[in-house]
Amino acid sequence: MDKFLEYFLYFLLFYFFLRIIGRWVWPFLLKLMATKFRESLEKRFNQEFQNRYRDNFDTNTSRKSSNSTKNKLKTKKNHQVGEYVDYEEID
Repeated sequence: MDKFLEYFLYFLLFYFFLRIIGRWVWPFLLKLMATKFRESLEKRFNQEFQNRYRDNFDTNTSRKSSNSTKNKLKTKKNHQVGEYVDYEEID
């Protein structure tokens, strides 16, 4: 019974020690994790934005420089699909 009481007192001492230390450490850890998460999100957003901007810039400059490809695209789009049929409603 003596050993049980000794372990129980050590457990309580350890528990209260963690609670007291946790009051000071836990907010610091949460703030640290939040800033790391925010920085990683900003980094990913900036990379994605730069990739999209660069892709749009590349496609715009290549379109301006090649007028022959524009003409080829226009001729392909002008083909007829079919003829228009007007249906009447029957009561």
